[in-house]
Amino acid sequence: RENSKVRVRRTLNPWLICDHTKLLVFDQRTAIMGGMNMGQEYFSEWHDLMVKVEGPVVRNLAREFNRAWRKASIFGDFALLQNPKFVHEVAPKPGDIPLRLLRTDSARGQTHVLDSTLLAIRAARKRIWIENPYFAHDETARALEAAARRGVDVRVILPARGDSTIMDAGNLGTARGLIQAGAKVYRYPRMTHMKVIICDGWAHVGSANLDTLSLRINRELNLAFSDPKAIRSLEQAVFLPDFRRSKLIRLEETQTPVAPLAEAIADQL
Repeated sequence: RENSKVRVRRTLNPWLICDHTKLLVFDQRTAIMGGMNMGQEYFSEWHDLMVKVEGPVVRNLAREFNRAWRKASIFGDFALLQNPKFVHEVAPKPGDIPLRLLRTDSARGQTHVLDSTLLAIRAARKRIWIENPYFAHDETARALEAAARRGVDVRVILPARGDSTIMDAGNLGTARGLIQAGAKVYRYPRMTHMKVIICDGWAHVGSANLDTLSLRINRELNLAFSDPKAIRSLEQAVFLPDFRRSKLIRLEETQTPVAPLAEAIADQL
């Protein structure tokens, strides 16, 4: 609006790489991040998740925002040669837990989300619980199938119907392989847009889907932690209620006439 003090920048995107990050930073002391975009469906229709964080990690999140803000200026990448603006230091307090930022950023060669997810799945011995709207990444699916075959409690929650017919079919293709390997795959009764995973005593939440775009191409931001109390909170707030609301998918439900073509397309997304 005219005379508004709100500043808005559009990200230049000559390489068709999306900044899929969802991050809000307030006074450089509090941050909110997760899977929600700014739209009606995210606030009132879909099943989604954001987390609020405080403490020293906000400094790193503010740096991530400042980098994106500078890069979105008229100078583009050259703006990154400038020194970033002052970032507020926050001292740790009793009760704070260790957190790690996970990035996907192809321009910087970062595939933290993919690398850490695969390592956690391959190392898991007891359970792997996942809730994600788009699961069409073969390497991750194969790692989960191997985990199920060695006796790990593998459970995956997918939306009953998402916002993409191709990705819905891709999800069913992934579900078929997982069910055949002994995993449990659930259909949430409406669109779930959460991106959450627990592997034994480690978890991460954020913006990344389980597809090629999120794991190798787009800019993504997830937050990982292994604090037992935080893991229990995620389990009780997300997974246990959603398991109760969801319905197990039977193997015969994963067969669709367009499955091979849909899977091939979804694998590229």
